[in-house]
Amino acid sequence: MARLYPFVPLLPDEAVTGFCSRLAAIHKTTSVRTFLRYLGRRFTPIVFGQAAALDDLADLTGIPPAEIARSSLVRAEGHITHRGELLPTTMSRGTRTFVCPRCLTEDGEHARRIPIETSYGRTIWQLTPIRACPRHHVLLREIGVPVHASEAYDFSRAIRPHLSRIREYADAAAEVMPSAAEAYLLFRFEEQREASPLLDQMPWYAAARACEAVGAAALFGPTVKLGNLALSEKREVTDVGFEIAHGGEPAVSRFLDDLLGKHYTRNGSNDGPGAMYGILNHLLTRPGVDPGYAPLRDIVFRHALDAAPFGPGDVVVGLPVVRRRTHSLTTAAVEAGQHPNRLRKILIAEGIIPPDASLNGDVIFNAAIAAPILRRATNLLNLHAIAKHLQTTYSYAKMLATNGFIEPFQSDMVGEKVIRARYAKADVDAFVERLVEGTVIHPRPERPLMDIPRAAKRTYCPTPGIIRMILDRQLRWVGVDPDRAGFHAILVDADEILKRVRGPEHDGYTMQKLRVRMKVGQRVVEALITGDYLPQVMRPNPVNRHRDWIVLPETIDAFERTYVSLSELAGRWEMNASKLKTDLDRRGVEPAIRRDQVGATFYFRDRLL
Repeated sequence: MARLYPFVPLLPDEAVTGFCSRLAAIHKTTSVRTFLRYLGRRFTPIVFGQAAALDDLADLTGIPPAEIARSSLVRAEGHITHRGELLPTTMSRGTRTFVCPRCLTEDGEHARRIPIETSYGRTIWQLTPIRACPRHHVLLREIGVPVHASEAYDFSRAIRPHLSRIREYADAAAEVMPSAAEAYLLFRFEEQREASPLLDQMPWYAAARACEAVGAAALFGPTVKLGNLALSEKREVTDVGFEIAHGGEPAVSRFLDDLLGKHYTRNGSNDGPGAMYGILNHLLTRPGVDPGYAPLRDIVFRHALDAAPFGPGDVVVGLPVVRRRTHSLTTAAVEAGQHPNRLRKILIAEGIIPPDASLNGDVIFNAAIAAPILRRATNLLNLHAIAKHLQTTYSYAKMLATNGFIEPFQSDMVGEKVIRARYAKADVDAFVERLVEGTVIHPRPERPLMDIPRAAKRTYCPTPGIIRMILDRQLRWVGVDPDRAGFHAILVDADEILKRVRGPEHDGYTMQKLRVRMKVGQRVVEALITGDYLPQVMRPNPVNRHRDWIVLPETIDAFERTYVSLSELAGRWEMNASKLKTDLDRRGVEPAIRRDQVGATFYFRDRLL
């Protein structure tokens, strides 16, 4: 039960300090501080929202303590807490008194008491981000002038001289459009409030200031100063900022893209987030890195890393850069140890940057995509350097390049002009690593274990073929000689290679074999082949895989079934070949193949045998 008489209720949304001031007016005292002093109490603890003072006020007035606490602003350590929301004291109007004239007019019209006893101050009028009455949609009006701290927060005393003109003030009040941003900020003081995924993650004050900064940058550019904006412009930019922030990260990212596209011209690699984001960077970093802005800061941070070549060691909107996301030609050239002009040609040839990219720092490209190219471009070798690196001869280095085991750095191809071919040391090392993967250490090797070039000579297998067998894991044994280095340290089993490369035996007859079988000389064999009596075919040699010309067995069989030589007849009939020839001529037996044709005489077999 209240211990104070007369008793008045705490009105909807009434500030506790205003309630105390209204009690002082009802009890006809000169000020709220004098009134509370008469009751043995102090006003300052109530202004600061101290729990003991609020509980005592609830006990004095009979108002539930929860209602008193809900209507109070708790001040401590430079911050104010209201209904669980946090804001700095600079967002409180403090010693300045703002009112909605139309609300005060309604208070006087619908009350049975005199206006000074029924006109009350709303808590939201004390908050600077609230610039218009959410009920009447008119701008709040400042009553009087700022007073001394000893007279502050005495609402009834402040409005007393103006009550006679309140209706005039109400008629002259500037009507404005409803503000979505102010509506959102007021909803946050309610149990059921509008959801805004990005803004809901920030404290009340951060959400309010973020809307202002984002909207101001969107409407007036990043260099705008809020202090130079009129009240109506501040409401406009806050609403624009709220619309952007309410759309979450996608909307904010689009806004940042548009902001840089319209207002930012990159002048060099030293441009920082201050030049890029202006008022937003100031909000997120000054006077310090406020964790209240963390959700917005993370979005701006990621956007900055995508838009500019920030790298490890840089600090962007208060956050250290750990991993680079974008490069400029300057930063990439430093990382790769290349001249920017040459690196530009390399990146153009690799399709990382457009052909018309300039060297003035405008071009930005993805660091992750360019990373493999930059790593390869860090150390480029010509064939002589490759030979030295692999401790082999120039001819073997050229063989590796010619057969595609190490590809030239494709960026050496610029348009139609071929710059002297160079190869990435990383590619050469990767090739060697592939060769020695899974090998065994074998010191002091003996035959048939030998290095690749010697094995190639012994097996008639080209060196590129042996290398492909190793890369394709076709060999059961591959080793490394620890006493050697480079290309010649890699060992293979020559016998294993010989078995793998030996082709199938062919059953044809070479010229040598034909001489033995036919018992004729080399000249006769060559003449029979030339005369197409013994047509040849080509077959691969099973050892060296060279193409050999041979006569198939069926061909020689068919020839021998058709023809018989004079020497074979003489041997069968045990006669002198010359006498046999004379006898056959006398009998009129003509040779099928004359001696002057092939160097030997042949007859049709079926006529004589």
